[in-house]
Amino acid sequence: VVDMCADPGRPGAWITGDYVAAYHRLFALGWAHSFEVWRDEELVGGLLGVEIGGLFCGETMARRATDASKIALWAAVSALRAPDAGQRVFDVQWLTPHLASMGVVEMDRDAYLAALPTALGLPPTVRPMPSLPAPAVLDGAAPLRAAAPSK
Repeated sequence: VVDMCADPGRPGAWITGDYVAAYHRLFALGWAHSFEVWRDEELVGGLLGVEIGGLFCGETMARRATDASKIALWAAVSALRAPDAGQRVFDVQWLTPHLASMGVVEMDRDAYLAALPTALGLPPTVRPMPSLPAPAVLDGAAPLRAAAPSK
């Protein structure tokens, strides 16, 4: 997913070679995770982030098929669910209309800072998972499958 997000032909591309190298290292250390959406053998969407305890920081999402990034977000939320979900923080950096359409809400800075100590003290929840059935078929093409996460 990091390589797909770094594609210089992608509109608004901002990910540098140093960023890609750092994320490959974070993956190797088990801190970074990707949630991938595949159609047949083609990666068509994904979400990339870092998990520290009960804090998951989503860094970037990309798609090559309509709604594939939404399925990646669904896969990430599914993987991060835990009995203590109300104490966890999924940081999406900023609220966009796209994320708001999927139920993301904004926390003010004071609430965010107050939630961090509890979230950081929780055990991480992301673990290798088999492919999940995606919640929809996109573009009327072959069914998609969401895979979460890659290590």
